[in-house]
Amino acid sequence: MSIDCDHAREALSADLDGEQGAADAVNAQDHLSNCPACRNWYTEMTRINRRLRLTAVPDSAPTQGFTDRVLSLIDLKTVCGCGDRCGCSEPCGCGDLCVCRQGA
Repeated sequence: MSIDCDHAREALSADLDGEQGAADAVNAQDHLSNCPACRNWYTEMTRINRRLRLTAVPDSAPTQGFTDRVLSLIDLKTVCGCGDRCGCSEPCGCGDLCVCRQGA
């Protein structure tokens, strides 16, 4: 069964979080073999996921600038899939990390 990019990315995101069913994961992996954009997205998400899991979480509230430091680690254009020039119209399905929401 062929799935589109949105469904593949949703399934792959769930898989990274350990929430995935076997059938969805197989379909998403099949999609990756044919979609360079989703392969790039998955590579970036895997890198971010690994980095966040290896980062120590303090017991106190985040320090000033924490959000900016985390966002600087993320290639927003890869994450949201908008490319160099965001073509999203409201409401887009790219989520909170979309470059159109970051003023890029």
